[in-house]
Amino acid sequence: MSTKDDVLDILKKNSDREMSGQQIADALGVSRAAVWKAVTALRDEGFEIEAATKRGYVLRGGADDLSVSEVRRCLPEKYREINLEVKKSVDSTNTRLKAAAAGGAPSESVLIALTQTAGRGRQGRSFYSPPHTGLYMSILLRPEGDVSEAQLATIRAAVAVRRALFTAAGVESEIKWVNDVYYKKKKVCGILTEAAMDFESGGVDYLVTGIGINCTTKESQFPEEMRDVAGSVELHGASRAQLAAAVISEFLKLQSTPRRELIDEYRRHSMIIGKKISFERGGITYTALAADINESGNLVVRFPDGSEQTLNSGEVHILKDFLKE
Repeated sequence: MSTKDDVLDILKKNSDREMSGQQIADALGVSRAAVWKAVTALRDEGFEIEAATKRGYVLRGGADDLSVSEVRRCLPEKYREINLEVKKSVDSTNTRLKAAAAGGAPSESVLIALTQTAGRGRQGRSFYSPPHTGLYMSILLRPEGDVSEAQLATIRAAVAVRRALFTAAGVESEIKWVNDVYYKKKKVCGILTEAAMDFESGGVDYLVTGIGINCTTKESQFPEEMRDVAGSVELHGASRAQLAAAVISEFLKLQSTPRRELIDEYRRHSMIIGKKISFERGGITYTALAADINESGNLVVRFPDGSEQTLNSGEVHILKDFLKE
């Protein structure tokens, strides 16, 4: 364990009283400066640690379970050494991790935030990210391959979230092409993958996949315009650290899953195949049947005259009568 983890452990065990920096330092055999540095890092992760003059430190309000130490503890051993950070607040985990990637951050780096002030969704939309009620994270990969890997990353993330919700909390969810996860017919997760190209090789330099999950956000907390669409999952006693670890491990495991198996699983849990949908192209709204998802992860739609079209991006809407089924 790191000094930070050791300090947190002492504060948890002594949450009913103040512990001076010297007492903690003596117990751990480190300097008071090291204790102060650890406390500062824990505050950055969202822990509420008060410092009373001449009395010491005390952990207030319980510990937010979404910390580096808690997530690492919940990860399978093979993933415990990944580059992992938890921040109290960032503008956007994707924005921050893209900057880290440009600076040389390693593949499989993960950034989690307790809140985002400028969370981002697809097509320039914002992603509502209130503190303490959601899981907001981004994962960096440096894959081999072309830009098609970007769409596969989104598909892997959707499958990983669906798996993680079931393994961590027993929740059965559905996937709405291409980047949303639904629970009880409401959107509980959005995914945004962004790619940077290596122009010399023509391949992908890195992919950053952002995942936002509404865990305990109440309906009244959502902006009014979102309440008909957005919802929260029920974690049934699971912690956000357990959910984060499950998402990370499932996402990384899926990197070695053959494409056909990945797409088959994505299809099995699709909420739109067989449904009547609408979508827009060139300012015109079309209605069609969502017929299939092909091996590239594109949506195949069938029009009333029997003709088909393949969509590789865009927004689709399930017509309300079909959403109720």
